[in-house]
Order: sequence, then structure tokens, then C-alpha cells
Amino acid sequence: MQDPLFNGHPALQICRRISSGEAKLPELPEVSLKIRRLLNQPDWSMRELQPLIESDPALASYLLKISESPLYGNRGRAPSLKQIITQTGERALNQLVTAFALRHLFISTNPHIQQALKRRWQHAIQRAAIACVLGQQCYGFINDELLLAALLEDIGSLLIIRETAHIPNLGAAELESLCNNHSAEVGVMLTIHWEMPESLRNVVRQRQHWSYDPEGAIGLPGLVIVASRLLASAHGEAFALPNLHLLPAFQKLPWRSPQPKRAEDWLEQHLEQVNALLSSLQGPALPPLLHERESVL
Repeated sequence: MQDPLFNGHPALQICRRISSGEAKLPELPEVSLKIRRLLNQPDWSMRELQPLIESDPALASYLLKISESPLYGNRGRAPSLKQIITQTGERALNQLVTAFALRHLFISTNPHIQQALKRRWQHAIQRAAIACVLGQQCYGFINDELLLAALLEDIGSLLIIRETAHIPNLGAAELESLCNNHSAEVGVMLTIHWEMPESLRNVVRQRQHWSYDPEGAIGLPGLVIVASRLLASAHGEAFALPNLHLLPAFQKLPWRSPQPKRAEDWLEQHLEQVNALLSSLQGPALPPLLHERESVL
């Protein structure tokens, strides 16, 4: 791992220790692990699962909100927790529970560090909402899988921010550079530690790899890359990034309808849907679109 800016810096040593597997990595909450273990059993029962979920009121509330969100398009009377469990299925429920667990995994008593963690997590939620809405416009994607994939994409940055909190004189610009350069490798170690499937590890591995050119179908990594590029446009931060249409992943999206001409076109058309989903995910709404210069679109 080479990084001239941090050569010999304690922050880089932390990243190296994480990436080499030497550092102690955070564990998923016990309730999440129990639910995962139970759902992995072919003979799991509602009698065991429902009390487990209800033991964490915040998790139960999250699942109820998600079930009523545009992610599922549910209308009318809100379903019961039992109905949600029955209708969602083992794999999707596992992914939703894991997505919820990530939300509370990285916290700090330092207000400046907590603010940095909050900002990264808010962007992760916004990326996830964009990815889910984008996935609904294409063939072959599953909402729950997309949600978790997009939330995991930059998970390495959260650990880097938390673990470097004690290092004095580590400025915001340096921390940003450290995250941008090492989030992927740190994040891959986390997904391995949490026994995530290879499909999700590869999303993290290809983080912001704009030239990523998947063989055959675009897959999860490609769609999340496109979602990240759209998020950059939403925040007016895409001036140094490739044109959306130049991304190999974008060119392989299996659209259900004609593809947009510009990032702004898609965002303008679907901003209301994205923000409706963000409301259910308890994330901040995307700002009114900041048009970028034509020369970089």
C-alpha cells in the first residue's frame, strides 16, 4: 500500500494493519448475528425469529418503515411484522437486517469525528437510494441486495475515520485523502470478516473504479459505480469525473426504457422517487440539482 502523502504516518499504519488483518475489526451486533444464523437454518421458525426481531424495537421499526417505502411500493394498511417476515424471504430479510446494523456500528464521542462519520453515512444512504431507484429502471436487480451493496461500498471510510480519531493534527483534507485512497481495501477486509458473499465484496473492491468494465452483465459493482457518479452530480462534485456516458458500467446498464442523455436528466426525472425512499431510510434529501458545466457532462 503506497501513499506518498502519508508515508510513515500513523494513520497509514492503521490502514495497513486493518488491510493485513492484524487489527481488531468491529463485530456486527449480536441480534443481527443471531438472526443471520437462524435464517441460515433450513428449518427456522417464525416462533423463534419474530421474538428475536422484536427484542430490538429500532430494528422492528426499521423493517416496518422499509416495507412501506417505495422500495416495495406497498400501499394501504401497513403490514404486520409477521407479514413482513413471511413476504420478504430469508435472503432479503438477512440483507435488510445487516443494512440496519451498519447504521449504528461506527460512532464516536468526539463531535468532529462523529460529524465526519455522519456525513459519510448520509452519502452512503443517498447512494443506496439512487442505486435502488436506478435498479428499478433496469432488468435483473433485487432491491434488498442493491440497498446493502450501496451501503457497504464506502464502509471502509467509516472504520478509517473512527480508528484515526486519536491522531493529532490530522486535518479534514488529509482524512478525506486517506479515505479516498484506502476505503476499498479496508472495506474488503470488513466484508471478509463479516462473511459477506463475494458479490458484495466486489462492490467494495471496485469502489469508484470509474473505468471498471464488467465482463458480460453489469452486476452489482457496475450499478453502484453509476449510482456513485450520479450522487457526485447531485452534490455538484462531478467536475473532475468522467462523463456519465463514458463509464463502461453505464454503457452496460440493461435499461427498461431509453437511457438518459446526461446525469442531470436522470436525476431530475427521478429526484422525487429518490427523496421519497430517502425519507423511509431516514436519510437527508438530495438538494435541488446543481447543474454542472456542459463541458464536463
